[in-house]
Amino acid sequence: MTNFKELISTLLVSDLKKCLPFLPKDRKITRKADIVEYIYEQCKQHHKKYWQQLDRLEKNVVSEMLYQKSSKEGNFFNASRFKAKYEDIPNFFKKSTWGSRTPETSYLCLFIYDGKMPEEYREWMKTYIEKPQAVRIPTISEENLPTIVKLTITDYDKERGVSSHPKVKVLHTEEMIARDLETLLRFIESGQCAVSDKTNRATAVTLRKLDEILLGGDYYQPEDDDKWAGSSIRPIRSFALPLIVQAGGLAKRVGKKLQLTSTGKKALSAPLHKTVKTLYQRWRNKGLIDEFSRVDTIKGQASKGRIMTAVAPRRKAIETILQQCPLDQGWVGIDSLFQYIKSTDSTLEITHNEWKLYISDREYGALGYSSFHDFEILQGRYILAYFFEYLATMGLIDIAYTTPYEIRNDYSDLWGIDDLYHLSRYDGLLFFRINPLGAYCLEMAKTYQATVIEKSALLTIDEALHIHLLRPADPAETMILERYAKSLSINEWQLSESSLLQAMENHYTADKFQQFLIENSNQNNPNEELANFFKTAFDRENSLKDLGTARLLHCYSEPFAKMLASSRETQKYCTHAGGLVLVIPEKTKKQFMKGLHRLGYVYPQENG
Repeated sequence: MTNFKELISTLLVSDLKKCLPFLPKDRKITRKADIVEYIYEQCKQHHKKYWQQLDRLEKNVVSEMLYQKSSKEGNFFNASRFKAKYEDIPNFFKKSTWGSRTPETSYLCLFIYDGKMPEEYREWMKTYIEKPQAVRIPTISEENLPTIVKLTITDYDKERGVSSHPKVKVLHTEEMIARDLETLLRFIESGQCAVSDKTNRATAVTLRKLDEILLGGDYYQPEDDDKWAGSSIRPIRSFALPLIVQAGGLAKRVGKKLQLTSTGKKALSAPLHKTVKTLYQRWRNKGLIDEFSRVDTIKGQASKGRIMTAVAPRRKAIETILQQCPLDQGWVGIDSLFQYIKSTDSTLEITHNEWKLYISDREYGALGYSSFHDFEILQGRYILAYFFEYLATMGLIDIAYTTPYEIRNDYSDLWGIDDLYHLSRYDGLLFFRINPLGAYCLEMAKTYQATVIEKSALLTIDEALHIHLLRPADPAETMILERYAKSLSINEWQLSESSLLQAMENHYTADKFQQFLIENSNQNNPNEELANFFKTAFDRENSLKDLGTARLLHCYSEPFAKMLASSRETQKYCTHAGGLVLVIPEKTKKQFMKGLHRLGYVYPQENG
């Protein structure tokens, strides 16, 4: 508790005397104890009169400090938080150009002493000073989103082809993940998703393939990438998706390729919202990378020692912030979100040591210098990366964005940025909106109503078992057709016994393809030829059953083989194949060996 007299008694006489011009000059006092007593008595009796002398911004300071909730801060004035909320601070708190405080010229000096407010003011002033208005996150409607961003560019920029009016693109990501997740899982199922055996990240070839099959490709197209602007802005979506499904347990690396896990196979037919919620929660808790590492213009992140903070607390802190966003279908500006975070008690730490991080040069470009590690540089860039590359890619937030060049000017004072036209590939993210899928995954809504994606019929099948496409197939649909049928042209496929048998040999069942054809056909009932085709396929598919691996044992005589096959100790664990041969299933080999021991025999040494 900050006692009034104890607080001002710690100040120098010269500091105390700065308060006297604002008090009645009815007597001359010089002793420190007398000055302390005089200031205390005057403020106790006339605090309301002195408060009325403050301007609006100064009154807001007093109001904020009176109703400050955070006990860890005591009654200190938080200048950065106040400025984020009110966009300015009183001159009383500003520094002169030489670093010292400007002379007190405000009655505020009677309320704030060395940055603190005496606790007694809470009792004296709460009767007439209202609680400050809570900070809110403003939103705008989709109709009011900008369609372009107006930039002031140089002649050199114009020569390089930089647009002074880049277009703003709006993406509704819920529909995208509904299609892209199946596409990716089918892509992995086909054995085409190659990843690094050291980092589990998709290879360059895989990234190019994903660009081709994802709905709309990556967020930025190759022509958006300006090689003279600093680091590359691609890839984003195609980079994140393979990592997301691995962290979510839908796929795992086997050798240098991803393979679907049993969970991943079930996800192909599971409700989308439940699968995405699992992906989000597992990424939030144990995502495979530090998203800030993708801000590759900031070096030193992999230096020795504990440089970066743990990622799970960061992600959970962002989740808490998002849960405070309105669910009114309004769009939130990124800068408005930054202002909200800075003006609240939200905690989001990125690094343990700003001096280890740098741009261009370890010494001159170190972020430890004053103002080099502002919120927008570290916390802000992490939020941009997390939102753009992961939350949007998982379909939790809709986004409005443009190319990142010259969009943000919050890094212009940093050393070593002369050749950079963006600090991160995510600088172009301008607005976001939590969609219904995001509200469900963030536990802001208890239920989820799937958005109905209208899809016209894909195909029709004639009596010759030719599949005719009625519209261009999505990438996931194309991969299914490639698996079971033979392409005759862009819009025609041939279903044959050989193509179906080949698919079944690769563990793709006939019933799944029949279901796909029925669901995507414009025919209410399959023709007789198609029905007979699949009936024959099912009969052949179920004609044989794989019982697993087994060992063949050669017995010294047929009576001995029959004895083992009928003995109480071993009959359950072997089969007499005729003559001198016994078949021992691998799964019962241990039990068979124990039975042999009880009969007084030893299992032979295996050959190969």
